[in-house]
Amino acid sequence: MPRFTIETTYRVPVYRQRTYEAETLEEACRLALEDDDWSEQKEDYESSGETYVTGAWPGEDTAYRIAALHRSLHTSARCFSERPITTKPCSAF
Repeated sequence: MPRFTIETTYRVPVYRQRTYEAETLEEACRLALEDDDWSEQKEDYESSGETYVTGAWPGEDTAYRIAALHRSLHTSARCFSERPITTKPCSAF
């Protein structure tokens, strides 16, 4: 029987709560988005996303050693999942 190496992934939300001094909500949002200090980050494991396939290779233990199987070869819609990352503008609050 053929063997396949399958890579699966799930996303864990990481967040931080910090106070910013600003004239407006929009300015505070901009400051928060530009802030690169994540030293006090927290992980929210209870809100982790679904597990989905991010790669597939023919054979055993072949991930990234040989060419991956192309997504169009798979007939199952659940085999691979596109997970676009979007950023909501501050005005969405």
